[in-house]
Amino acid sequence: MKIELNIPEKLSDIKLKDYQKFLDIADKNKDNEIFLRQKLLQIFCGMPLDTVDKIKRSDFMEITDSVLSVIQQQPELVHTFVLNDVEYGFIPNLDDMSLGEFVDADSALGETKLLVQLMSVFYRPLKGQKNGKGQYNIVAYNGVVNEELKDMPVDAALSSLVFFYLLSNELLTIIQSCLAKEKRENKTKTKVAKLTLEKVSEKSGVGTYQLKHSLEVTILGLKRLLDNQFMLPYFTLHTSKTNNNQKKTL
Repeated sequence: MKIELNIPEKLSDIKLKDYQKFLDIADKNKDNEIFLRQKLLQIFCGMPLDTVDKIKRSDFMEITDSVLSVIQQQPELVHTFVLNDVEYGFIPNLDDMSLGEFVDADSALGETKLLVQLMSVFYRPLKGQKNGKGQYNIVAYNGVVNEELKDMPVDAALSSLVFFYLLSNELLTIIQSCLAKEKRENKTKTKVAKLTLEKVSEKSGVGTYQLKHSLEVTILGLKRLLDNQFMLPYFTLHTSKTNNNQKKTL
């Protein structure tokens, strides 16, 4: 019996809905490696489960290693992609995000089942043509979940999540650096200045230190939250070798 498989070579070969399906299964079966490898073949290569058991073990491990090496890639930000003859673009200027966009994106962050909702905020059809510098505009956000984005390439989805993670992490790092700098400057003040500051604090309220400490704790908590929400999923499966091919006949 001959079986021809289409094996993804890169993340753009994988649809978001298939990636979501695998994530959901992986989350519920973290310690069942063989089963997860079987699901890799079924979901990403289109092989029926009742056929998986009939292939050689060496082929089974080689193909699943290949698929694993693809889904564990870390893509660069995908600015535009074409889906169903429509070109979509990532939000050109984050500073111009509306309140509605921010609220809908914030409510979907960290939820695998809401990735399509999140992508409906991040990516929208282009309005007009791109100019010579690759700049573009996208249509206004209408608050509607674009179900067609279930079929978008997963490299775009993951790259946008990583982009927001890095951007948010950088912002928090800057805030922490500012707090650390203020601490160092305070230590260099003279004893007289410190005593004067303490007297002023007593008159105006002694909550300054507590407020600063609270802010630092909040920032650390937010950094942990960002780690949980934005980092790429961790798979317990580990590849032993890589051999990517677009098609393979068993």
